[in-house]
Amino acid sequence: VSLSHWKVYKRKSENRVFSIEQHIYMGTTDQESHEMIVGEGQALRFFRRDEIPSLSIAFDFDKLLEEFFRQTKGAG
Repeated sequence: VSLSHWKVYKRKSENRVFSIEQHIYMGTTDQESHEMIVGEGQALRFFRRDEIPSLSIAFDFDKLLEEFFRQTKGAG
């Protein structure tokens, strides 16, 4: 998968003691999710934009995903 840098996402930790800076990348693939190897976390799954409100997404990443779809006019 060829990736390109999309943005830096900065947020405060839950206890507000420190800031977290995450670099977000995007790319395209023709692979199915079960064909990809995930080196961390729990699972990899593709989903449509209209599914976001019903998903349990941690750390306000649902807002980040909505921003991505708005900026890229991502279909879903």
